[in-house]
Amino acid sequence: MKIKKIQYILFSLFAIINFGYSQIALDSLQLNEISKIIDPRDGTSYEVIRIEDRIWFRDNLKFKTKNSHCPNSKKNRKDCKEGNYYAYTDLKNLCPDGWRVSTLEDWRVYFDYRTELMSVDKDSITKDTLLQKVNKFNEKYFVNSRDTISLFDLRVNYIRVEDHSKKVAMFDPNNPLQLSPLGWIQGRRKHKRGTITFWGMHETSKDPRFHLHIGKSAYVEHTHAHHIDDKRRRRRKFMARCVQDVVR
Repeated sequence: MKIKKIQYILFSLFAIINFGYSQIALDSLQLNEISKIIDPRDGTSYEVIRIEDRIWFRDNLKFKTKNSHCPNSKKNRKDCKEGNYYAYTDLKNLCPDGWRVSTLEDWRVYFDYRTELMSVDKDSITKDTLLQKVNKFNEKYFVNSRDTISLFDLRVNYIRVEDHSKKVAMFDPNNPLQLSPLGWIQGRRKHKRGTITFWGMHETSKDPRFHLHIGKSAYVEHTHAHHIDDKRRRRRKFMARCVQDVVR
């Protein structure tokens, strides 16, 4: 018993020291350069990449929480091979120290980066919005909800961005974030539908349920309560990516 305890302490110290050295290395990453870190909480290794002024996990987060989908029954073990699925209540301290769950703005920057990388004509990109009327929902979750409407106005709770040229190819085998259509979890069942869904924190809203549905050449960012604040058998869980800003 004592040997196992000593082994655990040594492993924890190694992971913490390695994490510190990794952070020093990350600060000097060049654009598109790939490195690795180890999550000191569980020893899981992740590839990371610098894209613009952000450093991204290239792998879906696998950290286990009390409410996460994985680990689960043997029947659904295959769901856990490429990442974990989380309830929005897990998001506050989900990523390792120094990292955050990706924001909607992080994903917008990434999509813009992909369009530039693939030389996509700006006329091929459309951004559609659905505006929600000023009501109790907005008053509760949004700041300055009566301001003038713009593309990313605080009253917008549904934004769809699409590349009609199909060049962006979010699931291309060589895409920088290694995205693939892994879907989401509802209850205990996995739903794919050719997309992947990530939690995406909103920069100004207090609503923690914003998320992104990413397809082959488009994405939708929005928030809603149904299937998120719901009965357990209908409740949805999404994947998470961790991001940090480049320290200049």
